[in-house]
Amino acid sequence: GLREFPRDPSILAEISNTDVENMLCFLCNRPSEGSFWDFKRELNLTSKKDEFEIVKDCIALGNSSINNNNLAFLVIGLEESNGTFIGISPVKNKHSLEQRLTQCIDRYIRPGLNVISEPINVFEIYKLVQRGKINTTIPFSDSHKNSSCSDEILIFCLQRQQGEVLELRREIQFPDPKNPRNTKRYDVGTGWYRIGSHTYPITEELRRILRER
Repeated sequence: GLREFPRDPSILAEISNTDVENMLCFLCNRPSEGSFWDFKRELNLTSKKDEFEIVKDCIALGNSSINNNNLAFLVIGLEESNGTFIGISPVKNKHSLEQRLTQCIDRYIRPGLNVISEPINVFEIYKLVQRGKINTTIPFSDSHKNSSCSDEILIFCLQRQQGEVLELRREIQFPDPKNPRNTKRYDVGTGWYRIGSHTYPITEELRRILRER
């Protein structure tokens, strides 16, 4: 399963078809977000708040990936709500998206995360459903059920290095959406982790555990 993924990023970039299938089945059979995987309809990085939200997610997912051999997953294009998949939003400009996410991670997260992207044709997901490998309901359109389908989702594999605690490399601040007169500010060294789909500030006890693992 997922725990068989190689940890060296140069090898991770050459994931075999079997490993991709295992990864896809694992994620699609768990439509409720978890401690080391997350689903997003789209990846929006147009504002400082958008950047903060994705950086916070990546830090939390990465720190919580100690539960999965230091690998976390960010799925773009598959939308879930309350434990149910409610939509597929094909990813456009995937290379640009990967570049922007990598730049954002490099700019704001220390010591850093290795990021590998894996585009998945939606028809391949449909075939796994038909084979009984994926048992959840996914709202495919008629075009998704055709072998000529070109729509893709994108899975980012986020790899934390053993013994590292992920945290903010630099301060982030932006206007408070609830009160634009106020400024939201997060200092250098701030970190997070996840329990299920909920994100919490990292504790000193967890920092100690991460340094050991």
